[in-house]
Amino acid sequence: MARWQSGKVSWRAIGWYALATACAGPANNRLSSVSSVPSVVNGFDRRGHREHRGEYSVTEQLPARFDVSAGAQGADVEQRVQGSRPPLAVLASFDGLGVGFAGPQGAPSLRNPSDNSLAVGPNHIVQIVNSHFAVFTKRGAMYDTTGRVLYGAVQTNSIWKGFGGQCENRNNGDAVVRYDQLAHRWLYVMPIFRRPPGDSTGPFSMCYALSTGEGPLGPYYRYEY
Repeated sequence: MARWQSGKVSWRAIGWYALATACAGPANNRLSSVSSVPSVVNGFDRRGHREHRGEYSVTEQLPARFDVSAGAQGADVEQRVQGSRPPLAVLASFDGLGVGFAGPQGAPSLRNPSDNSLAVGPNHIVQIVNSHFAVFTKRGAMYDTTGRVLYGAVQTNSIWKGFGGQCENRNNGDAVVRYDQLAHRWLYVMPIFRRPPGDSTGPFSMCYALSTGEGPLGPYYRYEY
């Protein structure tokens, strides 16, 4: 089963997901009205491109000791000892969702394991812990400080408010958030892996929300599969 809110869809791959991204049609569901970078090894990512100011050059290939061809063994790319370079400097530090957190929409419901997910964009930081999320400022063109709470804590399924179905009606943990730095879009994915109460044959679902613009607060194109 696949559901989407409106508009035509086209398919493209984002990470391990095949995501239907909407090409047209309204998505009037801004949260304010509702009250993946490749891993890098020593400067090289998994595709053999050198990290340089957030961009990747295909002209600089991995040296021999980082051979990631089909015949390479795991030991060839496994780091076994602590690196000799100094750690990155901490640019900003603030308390996220956790004990003592209180945002404009209140405090989160906490439990273990925490199932943390975090994404960073040019002007925002989004954190999901268990079944709640919050949006914070990031110092840059829009804000003069990092870590101020803009929205939250709210249940993750509030993103699908007014959408109907399992995504709206059932909140769930293990949700993830990602920022696509090429498309400048925010992606939320929330799995529904328990059947509805009292319904042994009810559906499981995967819930997707893709921002229509560069902001994490919506509006979104929303889907249920």
